Amino acid sequence: MNRGIKWLLIAVAGLISVGILISALFVIDVISKAPLERIEKVKVLPQKQGLLDSKVLLEEGALVRQSELETYFLFSKSIESFGDWLAKMQRQDFVSLNKNNYILEKEIHLHELLQNECPSLYCYQSRVPFERLPSIFWKGLIGIEDTRFLDHIGIDFKAMARAFFHDIKVMRFEQGASTLTQQLVKNLFYTSEKKISRKLKEIIVSIYIEMTFPEEEIKERILEAYFNEVEWGSLQGVRIKGVQAASFFYFSKKLNDLSPFEASILVSLLKGPYFYSPLNHLDRLKKRTHFVYKKLVSMHLLPGSAKDAWADRDWKRWQKQLIIRNSEKPFRSLWRSQKNKNLLFNDYENYVFVQKVNLLLEKLKKRLKKKDVAVKAYIGSLKNGNLFDFYSKFERKKERALSSEFHQVGSILKPIIYSYYLKNGKNPEDLVSTKELTVNLKSGEWKPREAHDNLPDEVTVAEALMHSYNRPLIRLAQDAGWPALESFLAAKIPRLKVPLAEFPAQLLGAVELSIKEIFEIYRSFIIEECQDWENDKEHKNVLYLMSDPSQTTVRKLVTTQMAQMRFFGKTGTSNSGHNNWFVFFQGDTLGVIWVGLEGRRQEKDLHLYGGSTAFQIFQNFFHHRGRRFSQIDCSLLPNP
Repeated sequence: MNRGIKWLLIAVAGLISVGILISALFVIDVISKAPLERIEKVKVLPQKQGLLDSKVLLEEGALVRQSELETYFLFSKSIESFGDWLAKMQRQDFVSLNKNNYILEKEIHLHELLQNECPSLYCYQSRVPFERLPSIFWKGLIGIEDTRFLDHIGIDFKAMARAFFHDIKVMRFEQGASTLTQQLVKNLFYTSEKKISRKLKEIIVSIYIEMTFPEEEIKERILEAYFNEVEWGSLQGVRIKGVQAASFFYFSKKLNDLSPFEASILVSLLKGPYFYSPLNHLDRLKKRTHFVYKKLVSMHLLPGSAKDAWADRDWKRWQKQLIIRNSEKPFRSLWRSQKNKNLLFNDYENYVFVQKVNLLLEKLKKRLKKKDVAVKAYIGSLKNGNLFDFYSKFERKKERALSSEFHQVGSILKPIIYSYYLKNGKNPEDLVSTKELTVNLKSGEWKPREAHDNLPDEVTVAEALMHSYNRPLIRLAQDAGWPALESFLAAKIPRLKVPLAEFPAQLLGAVELSIKEIFEIYRSFIIEECQDWENDKEHKNVLYLMSDPSQTTVRKLVTTQMAQMRFFGKTGTSNSGHNNWFVFFQGDTLGVIWVGLEGRRQEKDLHLYGGSTAFQIFQNFFHHRGRRFSQIDCSLLPNP
């Protein structure tokens, strides 16, 4: 043999060997970096499924909102549809319908919520094991996306060859010929970028998965992972991950309650959930779904016939429902409530509170055309110390917002000031003038203003307190003596400016405090006032005077039902509506709610008030949380 040819063959063999080695190393590297644990079989603990949670209790005699109960039930572990469960409850006289509310005739225990398994921000996922996945889904998906799925080893050579020649013909990537296994690998491990290196990795991992896992379960495991891990777009500002979440978000139904046509819609959305979005591109989705449904019925993969498909009115009705839910965002509220676990409220109460907040925020954002409106809340039991804290801006640090950010308090400290007057010589029936007055300060003259017009010349001390008048409070401070009042308040209010006589506007709310500081101030105040509650024969107790909402600053806003209850409540407003407050005490529970505009302040009046914002959150929550309203009960509190 010619010596040159010999060396050429050796070189070629060497290159081939190096190529094989490099390829082998590449394959090993690709496989080692692929997070294959993400297709582990979904593990379910059957003994925990379907059990009622003793903590999620709706009390007899309470009221719940129809839409809120339905949303909670949808995301719970109950395997029943809401309609079936409700019919059973009504037959057994557990609930009765009153307009948009349910009256609870008997005590009801609800299932606990399904766990949200998506760790990402604004994302919902609840995995379903293959055995509980309705067959219409996996049959439909195979029929549309990969008819040879049950036979191939992760890649389809026939489809790849067909796609290859097509792409050569048009001189661009148009057909990828991806199998379901490849689609799963791309969605779980890689991006959608059209690169040969990504495609090679996708093929390698797909074959490895099909050849590695047990043969008798690999196809089921791939389908299970596919339906649990693929995204179905987003609604209400929440990314939808997995088929169960898609069923919840798009149809407000459990998986088993979906019709074959609804299942076809979800299968059709998989092709491109944003391209076929029912909110923005209904015609595209309608066209694709009718094609998919007709094909699956003709292949006998779905029950029914083409005549069972939706008519135009069905599509429009569905889109309208999605638009309404997208504006009210009940599912986003439920997602948020699961991120805000606490010891004070059960899961249902937690969800209802967040939903009431979100409804108010959406209303305010539309009205003010601003996105930096926020809500903060700090609520706790004075009996056992359990707490609920909340900040609507989930992206920011809640602890800092509640503890270290300060807001001007408005008139919410007035009850504490009046408690000093009443314990130091003043009586509720004493008269005090509402006429204009001038206070001479070193900085100049100060004339406190009233937020109310057409006041009588004189009011009682009780009326001045309950109606939150300004001038009577300052006159009473002058009568009491500035040094003594300063000594009393300085021990209670952090960062109080002294001498108080030179900064009297602080009595009307020109003090900045954090939410937690106000809670602690009121904790001490409520416990102290409660000591005098039973012995208050002359009704000089501030809690007593402020316990009738039909007489206080919320008298025009309180509902007929809530007006009959007895609870302490004080509104506050400052900075032209940039800070709006409600402090309340009912049962053994004390709470502080703030609604306001964060970021850059404007000079113009926002026309927001504590009564129309923070109080409404309180009132709507306690109306619909599923528990009877607890009136003031000082016997539950510890000694000061």
